[in-house]
Amino acid sequence: MPPISPWDKKYKDKILLDNAKQTLSETPAGAWAKCARCSIRDTDYSRRVQHWFDRGYRLGECKLSIK
Repeated sequence: MPPISPWDKKYKDKILLDNAKQTLSETPAGAWAKCARCSIRDTDYSRRVQHWFDRGYRLGECKLSIK
């Protein structure tokens, strides 16, 4: 989940949904890898995840419903 500015609060659901589609994964490590655009096995992985974390990004839960 990206940080949401007070100005964007009214678009929060759309922003979160747009981000979630790109980073869905079965594991937290997999979701961070997609967000950081690297492999979990990269030596750079933890530094890149920390970069996104420092910018305010966090993991969130989601529920997938197929109708």
